[in-house]
Amino acid sequence: MNCRNISIRLSAYVLLGITGILVYFLSVEGCNVGILLGTLILLPFCGFPPTVSILLSARSTNSISQIILAAASLLYGVWFVCVTVYLFYGYPACLINVLPLFPKITHAGFRAFPVLLPLWIAAIVIEWRSRKKNQTIPSEP
Repeated sequence: MNCRNISIRLSAYVLLGITGILVYFLSVEGCNVGILLGTLILLPFCGFPPTVSILLSARSTNSISQIILAAASLLYGVWFVCVTVYLFYGYPACLINVLPLFPKITHAGFRAFPVLLPLWIAAIVIEWRSRKKNQTIPSEP
C-alpha cells in the first residue's frame, strides 16, 4: 500500500470516528435535538479538517506531504475525542440537555485550525516543490 491510500483511509476513518462520536453523544437519553438532525448540523463544523486532508491527499503525489496530512488527521482525531469527552463528561448538567454544548462542539474544528493550517501549508509547499523539481525544462535546439 502506498502513502496516498494510507493517508486517505486514515482521514476517512477519522471522519467516520467523528460521526460515530457525535451519534453516540447525541443518543444520550433526554437529548432534545435528535440523533440524525444533530449529527447533520454538527458534522460540517467538526468534520471539515479530515475532509480537507482527504482532498489534499488525493491530489498529492509526494509521500512526505501525505505523511504530514495523515499525521494532521490523526492529531485532529485524538484532539476531537479529548474535547468531546471533556465537554460531555466535564459538564454533567449538560447531559440532560445537549443544546448548550452545540456552540462548543461546532467550534472544535475551528479551534484546531491554528495547528492544522501550518501542517496543511507544509504539505502543500512540499508537494509544490516536488512537482517543480520534477518538471523538465525543454532544451532549446
